[in-house]
Amino acid sequence: MRVAYHDWGYPIILLGALLENTALLGFVLPGGSLLLLGAVYAQQGILSLPLVILFGWLGMVLGTSFDYALGRWGQHALLRRSRLRDRLGPKLDEAERFLERHGAGALILAHFLGHLRSFVAMTAGASGLPYRRFFQYECLAALIWNAIWILLGYLVGENIGLVQRYMAGAGVVMVVVVLAAYGVYRLYRRRRQMPAD
Repeated sequence: MRVAYHDWGYPIILLGALLENTALLGFVLPGGSLLLLGAVYAQQGILSLPLVILFGWLGMVLGTSFDYALGRWGQHALLRRSRLRDRLGPKLDEAERFLERHGAGALILAHFLGHLRSFVAMTAGASGLPYRRFFQYECLAALIWNAIWILLGYLVGENIGLVQRYMAGAGVVMVVVVLAAYGVYRLYRRRRQMPAD
């Protein structure tokens, strides 16, 4: 992975952020993880931190702009003619209520609520919110979210040895907990199967 980021780091970050912030691909693509890795490699000197933030921001704005366009020009037709209505319908309804309740600030808040941001962008497009206004709020929201996420990754990169030690320790603890839970479960089942006196 280090070699890929050395040669293609900025395009990976741009595409990861763009594709993660589209409603259909955001569920399967680990764009946030790609951004986090970019920040770790920036801390190690392979990438530039300001450029990681810039490309992450640009990818996010392009991805949510795609969702806005989908909402503006094709959401209803796409959903009417496909089986996606059952899967995406409830999310779009939730996003519409969220947008109505919080107004334009919903575009900023939605970034901190997982994939809801894609559905809020689609709803903003479908509701007729002018793109210029959407774009202003989205630029600010994407900058705040990316700066926080990438700076966290940068801090993780500074303490990567410590994180690896904790992760290794957490792995051992998880194995012990799983084995203990399995032992308790087996004991419980054995007691239930014993005939009552």
